[in-house]
Amino acid sequence: MSLLSDMPTHLHDPSICYLNHGAFGGTPKEILDEQHRLRLLMESEPIDFLARHNEARWFEAIAPVARFLNADADGTVFVQNATAGVNAILQSFPWRAGDEILTTNHRYDAVRSTLDYSASRWGVRVVEAKVAYPLESGDDFVTAIADAITPSTRMLVIDHITSPTALITPIDALVQLARERGIVTLVDAAHSPGHVEVDITAL
Repeated sequence: MSLLSDMPTHLHDPSICYLNHGAFGGTPKEILDEQHRLRLLMESEPIDFLARHNEARWFEAIAPVARFLNADADGTVFVQNATAGVNAILQSFPWRAGDEILTTNHRYDAVRSTLDYSASRWGVRVVEAKVAYPLESGDDFVTAIADAITPSTRMLVIDHITSPTALITPIDALVQLARERGIVTLVDAAHSPGHVEVDITAL
């Protein structure tokens, strides 16, 4: 039985129009119900839940996520948040001193902090392409990035949907541009699933 069964489909204060779901978003009631069900299941037999069946539940949850994103299930993992995922990739990349990481002025600030940390740790440089706002077209985004690429650019770090400005970037064109230049692309797509179609295999 749900503790929330008599509640509305959202739990926000109805007098507030809450728009900041990118930072601390509200949880749908159905998810809260499922969290409560799992907590009760865990409390009923913690060892069984955490030691015997936790890994199976993990992979069971990965499969539908991979299907939703058209991604390889074996290459799909869960992270605490997008910034942790970005950090994991940056810290495991084979950097060389003098390499450049290219990003834009529309990136998420926590990701920029992670880029700066990587730069100080590995002796690489962060370059920020200046993309004008508002945009006249998606071509402006591609042009700004193309103009900022140098022979030292090893990785392009971009948002799919930008956090501070809510732009939907032309991700297909940007990934193709980077691939043509021999550059790895790291996409912060924290806001994308459920808002726009995401096809990892096609990218």
